[in-house]
Amino acid sequence: WLLQAKNAKQDADSLAGGIAQLHSEGTPYGDIAVVERANSKLVNLSASFEKLGIPYLLESAGLLRTREAALVFAGLRMVADRSDSLAAASVLHLLADPEQDTPDWIIERLEVLQAAREMEIKTGERTYPSPWEGDERFTQLDLIDKTVSSPTVVLQQVIEALNLADQISRWGDAPRRCANLDSLLRHSSEYEELQLGSGHAATLSGFALYMGQLVDDKLDLRFPPLGHDAVTLMTYHGTKGLEWPVVVLSGLDKEWPPRMWNPMVGGGGQNPERPLEGRVLQSWIWPFGENKSRYGHSLIAGSGLEEDALVTTEGIARADRETTEGQRLLYVGCTRAKNKLVFAHREGKCRWLDKVPRFAELIDSGLEPGEHEIAGVETTVFVRKLDQENALELAREQEPEQRWIASAEVAERIDYAKRFYSPSSVGVVEDLDGAGNDERSFDTTDLPGESYFPAGAKEEQYADVGNAVHGYFGALPSLVNVDTASKSVVAERCLSAFRVTGVIAPEDLVATGERFTEWVLGEYPSATWHTEVPATGPRSSGGQWNGTLDLVLQLAGGGVVIIDHKSAPIKRDVCAKHAAQYTEQLLAYREMLAASGHDVHSCWIHFPLAGVMAKQTAL
Repeated sequence: WLLQAKNAKQDADSLAGGIAQLHSEGTPYGDIAVVERANSKLVNLSASFEKLGIPYLLESAGLLRTREAALVFAGLRMVADRSDSLAAASVLHLLADPEQDTPDWIIERLEVLQAAREMEIKTGERTYPSPWEGDERFTQLDLIDKTVSSPTVVLQQVIEALNLADQISRWGDAPRRCANLDSLLRHSSEYEELQLGSGHAATLSGFALYMGQLVDDKLDLRFPPLGHDAVTLMTYHGTKGLEWPVVVLSGLDKEWPPRMWNPMVGGGGQNPERPLEGRVLQSWIWPFGENKSRYGHSLIAGSGLEEDALVTTEGIARADRETTEGQRLLYVGCTRAKNKLVFAHREGKCRWLDKVPRFAELIDSGLEPGEHEIAGVETTVFVRKLDQENALELAREQEPEQRWIASAEVAERIDYAKRFYSPSSVGVVEDLDGAGNDERSFDTTDLPGESYFPAGAKEEQYADVGNAVHGYFGALPSLVNVDTASKSVVAERCLSAFRVTGVIAPEDLVATGERFTEWVLGEYPSATWHTEVPATGPRSSGGQWNGTLDLVLQLAGGGVVIIDHKSAPIKRDVCAKHAAQYTEQLLAYREMLAASGHDVHSCWIHFPLAGVMAKQTAL
């Protein structure tokens, strides 16, 4: 792709136009990845993608600048403090028609304040009613009890109270807006875990301050919508080990100078007895400071020191090393494509690409647009010229930026006892009425078929494998009348969403779901399935349980069955012992449901990959 551009913004717009053309020719967005040298370049690309309405996957800051997240956050502030007139006004403003010159809520508020002032003059008494008190638009928010729910639960209730599902469908771009709401809930969960780990209570006001700090640090991330048809934006380093049908390589216009002022480690490792022998740490300190801008940091020039450093022995060695590393990085990018590899750069400006031996001999960048043969290679090169003007013909109007006043920092924090406890983090039981982690407290049943173990999975991938398995099992009730091929597609999407494609075959994941479904139908034939059930309840030793149950079976004759999935890749003969580690977790789930008036019939640990059901027998 030859970009007809003169600056970085035009580069990004032109490249986005090329992506739009690929999609119009039949390439799904999810099959495309765009690779850049730095995250700052990806942010520029994302802005161009948004103008053209191209969905993309990129962790980027600015969550609370989105309409839906700002609306929910304002609603949460109202629940925390019903007298917060700014929060109430923000809710009405974000729900209002943006085309109105003077929103109705401003007129309403001024009329109420004027009436209150006249009453004060008449009676001599000042009243302080809550803003829009009794207004039916806030009725559902007023019903939320902040004293018994965690910030995450309150956020979920605010989303329901404001009818965000309908609002988002009217605003458009529903998948991305839903992902933004998921991101807000994820930040809330991370805040609660942080407070839990530090022994502090998770409160609504505390969460508001936490999000304010994230905004200041530009860490209010919008996490990508997993599993959606969207273009992936990544750095060259981040693509290692991944593949896409179409890969677009960007950032080819210049070489990257040696990073002389960054620490570097080299040498050593030849002697296993003394691995640090010969190791060298080089760290040169730049003495003249940096310029900071929206585009990053740059050295304050003028001393000539930066040029002098490059001609030293160390500078030459560093340049050679980073040139070699740059070629390796470019090789990584080139080998990520399964079917189509795109080099995107301005005409005649591809200095990084020119470092590749024989590249100019194979592909002549001066070729006219169209398809051309490559001598001696069984493929073709297709030249396409892209410009900003043609790309912007596809642009849509950008959403105006939302602004609000952030809360002030708290000068001092008071230590409180824990309020919320997660059943999944209670840990291994050492002894509980003689049961403890004794494998005899569980009876096991082997499911038909073989055990499945992740092929070549690394330890750091186990959590992602577990998330993929949980995602598929959460979808089982909706797959009852779906054929096997369609189930495989769902399984593949679950694996792809957590980047563990190839670790487990989709057909194997489907097989684990089939045998589990058959077991449930045989054991509890008339039960109603409820997956991913959020639950909360009082904790007998103080505080509140707050967690999510993988599966609750509601029995026709009354009572419920609790089933928790554990995706550990273990052998069948150790499943009972492994299940005993979760004794206290199951007891916590039992306690939560019992407090809600449910009769818990039994509790099970399900090992999908091993193919074992473990029933808790000791309470």
